[in-house]
Amino acid sequence: SNEFIYKIHQEKQKHYLSLVKSGVVKLKTGVNRLINELSCQNVRHFIVTSSSKIQVNLLVDILFGQNNPFEFFVASEDVELHKPNPLPYHKAISLSGIDKSNTIVFEDSIPGVLSSLSAKIPTICVKSNIPTNFDKSIPIKCLIDTIGDEGKYSNVLIGPKLNGNFINFDYLNKVLDFN
Repeated sequence: SNEFIYKIHQEKQKHYLSLVKSGVVKLKTGVNRLINELSCQNVRHFIVTSSSKIQVNLLVDILFGQNNPFEFFVASEDVELHKPNPLPYHKAISLSGIDKSNTIVFEDSIPGVLSSLSAKIPTICVKSNIPTNFDKSIPIKCLIDTIGDEGKYSNVLIGPKLNGNFINFDYLNKVLDFN
């Protein structure tokens, strides 16, 4: 029943929020470095997620504190249709006022990649620590193992050649030109 599914979801959220509060959830390698670099270039940041508002608010607060770099987020409550539907990304583009050809999405899940590609937004797929098999029917133009930093370099598995050790502002421009 829907009530049973809702109770399972509530229980899952309770456990996830507990993990977040305990500090177990961390940023992926290179995320903070890239956000800082892009902020220096006046690049705007948004979050599009299938998570709830309470989860996103808690995560952003714990991971970024007073230095929240995100103008807004689109969470599960903000749209009727969720990933892999393109609606969450269409809503973000509408809210931002940015031309989607001048936007890049970072995604690590099949539903997320399908959503951003269906919205016709250039997408960098970042491999997840959860095993994911992207079959050949998904037209991925850029797949990387990590955003990378000085401690762990990026490997581009599909996409434009990386001139350097990790994903940076220059590489993002190459991705936009590649799409």
